[in-house]
Amino acid sequence: MMCWCRVTHVVTEPVKDTDGLTRRTIKYLHGVLQGCWMLKYEWVAGSFEEGRWLDEAPFEIRGDLVAEGAPRKARLAAQQPNWKRLFDGRSFHFYGKFGQPSKADLESLVRAGDGCVLDRLPPAPHRRDEFSKSVKDTTVFIICERSEMTPELAQELYFKCGRFPVEINWFLDCIS
Repeated sequence: MMCWCRVTHVVTEPVKDTDGLTRRTIKYLHGVLQGCWMLKYEWVAGSFEEGRWLDEAPFEIRGDLVAEGAPRKARLAAQQPNWKRLFDGRSFHFYGKFGQPSKADLESLVRAGDGCVLDRLPPAPHRRDEFSKSVKDTTVFIICERSEMTPELAQELYFKCGRFPVEINWFLDCIS
């Protein structure tokens, strides 16, 4: 797995006729979570042609095909002295099976955003055991694949852990 700790720029290709919007990929989402410059390939080509790094701003990706603004907003936030990443103080449990993106990819996004991945469902809030004490000060989200989300599953998870699950798209939309 790639270490994103020293990445400052991510180069991606905008989708044709979208005026600077790209596909939502794991690479794109990692870049947004890290506050990287998200740039069109033309920045690299132009810099090579000029023999120097060009100003990034004219080449910045505006967002993905679902939402606009996240790259710039995240990059500017990351420049602030007391910047906290998106998932700081939040815990996530990925319930069930996942296709694409994989569960490992989703967990890597949580970690990149300084969140915590829970290996098991959290207990209902009224239970007082060591596990609940370790996550009591965080917001916990249960993430499910859309195809597995049913009213029955939502009710079951609510009774087990006192939380309603959310679909994977909600999680990805939070980033972008």
